[in-house]
Amino acid sequence: KREKCLQRRGKAIKWKMKINKKREKLRKTEESKKDDKQEKEERRDDDISADDDDDEPKQLSKRSLTSQMVAQGSSSPDTSYNEDAKCLADLGYCFKEGKIQTIKDGSKFKFIDQAHYDLLSDFVLLEIQNIMRKEYNMVEATVPVKPKDQSDASTNIFHSPDFDSNDKLLVLICGSGAVRAGQWARSLCVNDSLEMGSVLPYLKKFHEEGYASIVLNPNARVPAAPSPEYHGLYVWDNYINKSPAKEIIIVAHSYGGIITVNLLRQREDQFTERVKRVAFTDSVHSASRQMSKQCSSFLAKNTCNWVTSNKPLDTLVSDLSSHQGCKQVSAGTKTHEYTSAISLPSVFTYLTE
Repeated sequence: KREKCLQRRGKAIKWKMKINKKREKLRKTEESKKDDKQEKEERRDDDISADDDDDEPKQLSKRSLTSQMVAQGSSSPDTSYNEDAKCLADLGYCFKEGKIQTIKDGSKFKFIDQAHYDLLSDFVLLEIQNIMRKEYNMVEATVPVKPKDQSDASTNIFHSPDFDSNDKLLVLICGSGAVRAGQWARSLCVNDSLEMGSVLPYLKKFHEEGYASIVLNPNARVPAAPSPEYHGLYVWDNYINKSPAKEIIIVAHSYGGIITVNLLRQREDQFTERVKRVAFTDSVHSASRQMSKQCSSFLAKNTCNWVTSNKPLDTLVSDLSSHQGCKQVSAGTKTHEYTSAISLPSVFTYLTE
C-alpha cells in the first residue's frame, strides 16, 4: 500500500510540474504578444505623428520616409520658435527656387516638434496656393458652390480661368491625410522641394499643352462633402460635369485612386463617356467583383497605375493587375511620396497621346 501511495504521489508531482511548465510557457507567450503589440503601436504612432500624407494602413511602411526626413536636424540645440507666427518668415524660413531654407544662413529645415512642423506646413500650403493664384491664375472656388452665409462651413478648390470655356480638362486628386489642394506630399514640400511635393509642375506642363485644370481638396471635410469620396462626387456634379470639356483626363495619387474609382462606379455613364484616360500614381484602389462590365472595361483599357518599383520608369510591372483591374508600370522610384513627381513625363505622354 505504501508503495502504491508513493507511486500516486510521484505521478501527482510530475503532473503538477507539467502543468507549471505549461503555465510558464503560456505566460511567456502572452508577454511576447503584449510586447509585439506595444512595439507595433509605437511604430504606428511614430509613422502617423511625423506626418500623414496617406492614412491608408497599406501606406504606413511607405510613409516611414517621412519619419526619416522629419528626424533630420532633430538634435538641433535651438528648439525655440515663435508660436504666434503669422507667416513663414516669422519662423525664420523662406523659399528659394522652390526649396525651404532659413533666412539666416540658407540652411535646410530643422525639425523641432510636431506643433512647429504643423505650423510651418500650414504656411508652406499658403505659399503653394498663392503661387497657384499669382503664377498660374488659378481661381479659388468653394465646396459647397454657394455657402448660405459666413457661418456655413466650406472648403476651397482651385480651377484655371478657362475652366468654363476650354474643351480639354485636367483633374488632379491628391491622397488622404494632411495634404490639401495643391499638394501631393506635405513632407516633400517641407523637406525636399515644391517640384517634388506639389502639383505645380503638373499645372505648368499641362497648361502649356492647352489644358484647363481643376485641383480637388478631398481631405478638408465639410457637411456638403463629409468624406473624400463625397467630395469627389460633389465636385464632379457641381463643377466637372458642368464644364464644356469634351476631353477629361485625371491624375489621382494614392487614395485619390479610390475617389476616382468611386466616381467611375457612381457616375458610370457620365464618367465613361467624358473621361478619356486616368493616370494613377501608386493608387491604393481595388477593382471590385461587383463592378459592372462597363467599369471593368474602362479600367482595363483607359487607366494605368505608376507604382513604386526599383525598376526604371515605365517598366511593365503587370499587364493587367487582377487586384486593381488596370495596367501597372514602374514609377521609377521605390518611395510612395515621390511617384507623382518622378512619373510626370510618362504620365503626360500617356494622357495626351
